[in-house]
Amino acid sequence: MEILEMESHGEKKNLGRPLGFGHESYRHSVVPFIEMRKAVEGILFCFVSVRTRAAVSLISDILNLSFLLDTQEISKNNDLILQKATESLF
Repeated sequence: MEILEMESHGEKKNLGRPLGFGHESYRHSVVPFIEMRKAVEGILFCFVSVRTRAAVSLISDILNLSFLLDTQEISKNNDLILQKATESLF
């Protein structure tokens, strides 16, 4: 168990108390750090979520565009096939 030591005028004083959840130093130093870390993680989570949603949307748009272009190519090919077929009939 870690014992809290404080410096006072260049000397270390052992307070004789273990550093724990109820200790005043713990509450003033560690708890705000934990809250700040949670806030930063929340902000990062939102940022990653937005980027992920944007990436998925972009990929979806690219796939839809690709599908539309393929469909146009198929319809052009079908038109050419129909044109050649009608020319060969006459």
